[in-house]
Amino acid sequence: MTLESGPAKFDQTYYFGFAIACILLAGWFYYDGKWGYIEANRAEARKKLAPLVGGVEKLPQEFGAHPTKKEFEKIAATNPTDTTPYREAFGAPFARATDESGRGALYFVSDYGMITLPVVGERIDTTRQAVWTKWKRGKDEIEQQFYWALLPLVAAVYLGYRGVRAATLRVRIDDEGLTYGGLHIPFAEMTALRDYNKKGWVDLYYKSGGAEQKLRIDNQKVAKFDEIIDALCAAKGFADPRPAGGEDTNNGGDEAGEEPGSSST
Repeated sequence: MTLESGPAKFDQTYYFGFAIACILLAGWFYYDGKWGYIEANRAEARKKLAPLVGGVEKLPQEFGAHPTKKEFEKIAATNPTDTTPYREAFGAPFARATDESGRGALYFVSDYGMITLPVVGERIDTTRQAVWTKWKRGKDEIEQQFYWALLPLVAAVYLGYRGVRAATLRVRIDDEGLTYGGLHIPFAEMTALRDYNKKGWVDLYYKSGGAEQKLRIDNQKVAKFDEIIDALCAAKGFADPRPAGGEDTNNGGDEAGEEPGSSST
């Protein structure tokens, strides 16, 4: 007597499906960090900067990575009296606005925000405050998207591993006993086949290491669930644990049962 069974569809579909969903979620976070949030910032920057340069068509497509809020705060904390520290750190200002008295502001712009530096000539106007204006998303918030992407990616790896295990499960019954995955149970060690559940699983009890162990056989994991029960009952003389009336349990897990992964030892 030899009976071989491959995996049911439910477990592998469950794990691979959620693994794909996690990969898509990780990709969504990565996209936002790499392109989505930056482009949203640039769109806001163009809208606010257009009046300074005489029209949005005069604006660049990108504004660069500097300055950032932290870089601005580091320079501002030194209380400079002229614009040299800002020019040395960020280069020439993006734009300048002045009135007839020479009072005005320099604007240093990046993809993350803008410094408005009040000036009189080339001197910083200390009677007014330099201001950082953040675009829609700050640099830290954008960079966090890459870290958020790691969480579903790790989950996807685990779920993919479980999916591979489910897809490669093999069950064999021959003259020597039952082999379930890498576990071999000789017929002589089997003690009972009971605790059938209408959702589609049954427990095989056996002796190992001086103690009674349990292997759960689940129709969400093995394709030939009913055939395995029939073969074990025939080989060991166990009473059929299924209720009279012949419920169809060999459905490959199409009906809801326990959460995949919780029904086998």
